[in-house]
This record gives sequence, structure tokens and C-alpha cells, in this order.
Amino acid sequence: MQLYQSKKVLFLIRTYNDLDHIAPVIWKMASSGFRVRYFLTSREFFEDYRIETIEKSGARQLESMRISRYYKGLRSRIESKALRRLSDWFISLTIGFWFLKRHDIGCVIVEWAGANGREMAPFFLRAARVLRLPTISIPHGYHTWLNNNFNTTTRETIEKTGKLPQFADRNHFSEYIVQSENIKRYCIVSGTREEKIRVLGSARFARNGLD
Repeated sequence: MQLYQSKKVLFLIRTYNDLDHIAPVIWKMASSGFRVRYFLTSREFFEDYRIETIEKSGARQLESMRISRYYKGLRSRIESKALRRLSDWFISLTIGFWFLKRHDIGCVIVEWAGANGREMAPFFLRAARVLRLPTISIPHGYHTWLNNNFNTTTRETIEKTGKLPQFADRNHFSEYIVQSENIKRYCIVSGTREEKIRVLGSARFARNGLD
């Protein structure tokens, strides 16, 4: 997949820890001439040195008051889960769609998660797929385990189903970046198609990352 520098790249940042592995990627892309934008999907990071660094490299923050007001206010008042899902899709296909078009977004990059991400990320990822824009998931820190039975969730799932937790929904991403061949193997066994996966390591521990 090729990224065109004429379009903007939108990074969705959710938590404080996500900045550790996303900020170096943003810094590198912005420093290389890409038109980089970022959106904070959960909380603000005031005076964070990583935000200051990516801003200096050319990255710029985007905001959507309409999506923020809906997510933080109106959405919690919708008691029916079915109606809430319908409302979420409506916001994605109207405001999210318009947001990506207005800001000339050509690609959306997000932390490791399900196909729609977390917090406010779904409003942009769903819209991006409708627009047939590339969506990319990039990993957290480097995994050192080799045994599949490495945490409680995985162990319980194996005991109940005889299989690893299934991540077939990750196939909705254009590309799913992993840290190592071991994680690639794990993802394939978990239902992610091999052609979707690329082994690129973790920017959190890259030698040329943010100091």
C-alpha cells in the first residue's frame, strides 16, 4: 500500500501510553514531508513533551466539537444499546464522513485494537472505510513471550474453546502492523489474514525514536 503525500494522514491517539509508540511514527512521517494530523479520541495531553515534539515536526491537532459533544454528552443518555449503535453509525456516516472529507484525509492510523478502535475512534474508522481510505493499525510495546498461554484472557479462551481469542475483525484494516514474526504467527492463528500483516517492529523502542 502506498501513501500519497498530497493527502493528509490522520493519527487517532487514545491514551497517555499510546503516545509512546505513536509519537515516533508521527514525528518521522511529519519530518519526512507528510501532511500529518492527529486527533485525541479520549483525553487531552496538555504540555506533554511528546505532543510538543510532534507539533514542532509539523503535525497539527484536529478537533470536532460535534463528535466530542455527542460522545461525551448525548450518547450516554441513549439507554437502548440498539439505538445507541444506530446513532453511532449515523454520526460516523454524517459528521465523521464530512470531517474526513473536509480535512482532506487520505489515511487513518490507529493503535492496536478491534476494527473500529475505542472511545471516539469508531466515528472516523467507519467513515474512512465507507470512503475506501486506507486504515492502518500499529502496535504497542514489544512482546517477549513465546507461549500462547500468556495471560488470563488467553488461557480461559483456550480452555473454553480450544482456540486462541479470535481477531478476524482485524481484517477490516488495510494493514495490520506487528512487532515480530512471533506476533505475526499469533495473529494468523487468531484469524487475521497473513496478507494483511506486516512485521515492522515497535516504534516505542526504535533507536531513532523520540528522546
